[in-house]
Amino acid sequence: MPSPPGRDTSMTTILIVDDEPQMLELITDCLQLLPVDIQTEQDSATARKKLQTETFDLVILDVMMPSPDGWELLKETAELPAPPSIIMLTALGDNDQIVRGLQNGADDYVTKPFEPAILAARVEAVLRRKHPHTGSVISYNGLSVDSVRREAEFEGSCLTLTKKEFDLVALLVKRPGQVFTRQQLLDEIDDHGSAASDRTVDTHMKNIREKVRRAGGSSSLIETVWGIGYRLGAGI
Repeated sequence: MPSPPGRDTSMTTILIVDDEPQMLELITDCLQLLPVDIQTEQDSATARKKLQTETFDLVILDVMMPSPDGWELLKETAELPAPPSIIMLTALGDNDQIVRGLQNGADDYVTKPFEPAILAARVEAVLRRKHPHTGSVISYNGLSVDSVRREAEFEGSCLTLTKKEFDLVALLVKRPGQVFTRQQLLDEIDDHGSAASDRTVDTHMKNIREKVRRAGGSSSLIETVWGIGYRLGAGI
């Protein structure tokens, strides 16, 4: 199944399907700190077409929707050549729906109302079961870090980083687009010696950029935000 142009295909993708706009917004907010690409669909018929033409790692699916309802989408999605994991959204205490969902291919369920932290934890758990390294490997625009193995690469080419360089890259990849001050970056690498300064961060970033460039990437992937610090950008 082809992915739409412009999407970072190395990133974990989640589709949220619910006919209530407020619920879509709530779930999106709950997952905003996870390193995932989120799409939402309020119309279940549109969601059906999207599931047939795009690839997702996880679908969060409401049961009670106009045709096709959650049960129809669950059945159809489970029969796809590369089916995503599925978390069903059910009403509190509706045990029959929970059992039905699990018996028909759902990986987990979440009852409404729910605690944001619990939803995020269930999503992470399902993704770990589907992809054992999902919890440790984070990718953005070709740059990947494995926090367990402490390995980094750009589009398959290994980056030989020092401990501090790896810690900086890992922080940037976890929060693409977020601007970090030089002091925040110094705190991340726990570099508070007398020689530590803005120049220390600049030197680390220069080295990282050169290693990314040698691996075939753009040195502009890590952007300088003048007067403030750095962020992970589009690398254009």
